[in-house]
Amino acid sequence: AEETIGFALAGLSGQTWRDLEVIVVDDGSTDTTREIVERHAARDSRIRLVRSERNAGPYVARNLGASPAGGEFVTVHDADDWSHPQKLEIQIAALLNTGAVANMSGLIRVSPELHARHLWRARSRFAHSNQSSLMLRKDTLADLGGWDRVRYSADYEFVRRIVQKYGTRRVQWMSRVPLSFGL
Repeated sequence: AEETIGFALAGLSGQTWRDLEVIVVDDGSTDTTREIVERHAARDSRIRLVRSERNAGPYVARNLGASPAGGEFVTVHDADDWSHPQKLEIQIAALLNTGAVANMSGLIRVSPELHARHLWRARSRFAHSNQSSLMLRKDTLADLGGWDRVRYSADYEFVRRIVQKYGTRRVQWMSRVPLSFGL
């Protein structure tokens, strides 16, 4: 993720919700991702690097990163996404002010030049539910045991598990609020 991780970390460092920790999981990268993250961490003490010696995939990495998290809420963020400065504040406020156990914001897919792209499915709008913005209470994560240790589509399965256990009304689908750009 050497080409995009700086973009992602800049978006997280600029959040209006300042009380956060950013745990970056280096999932066995062989490029300069680790060095880039270390430079960002030297400038922002809220950023911490966790290394995995071998690539195990995004969902193992999510579990590895969530494990040492000390906050009441946990969220995920892909290395090629940029977050609006109020993304975390909006998502946390929504969880604090409702009985929800989890939420997701919207995402607009863009090219590296920031030209909006539709997903491959026919849609009438550009903003889509962002599985990579899932925010949930840490006790909910512990209760469900985290993400499946598979390579693909564990986001969808995990959200379905949350809905099955807590009900649709306890998961907020904020897809009309595009708070992220995804490359």
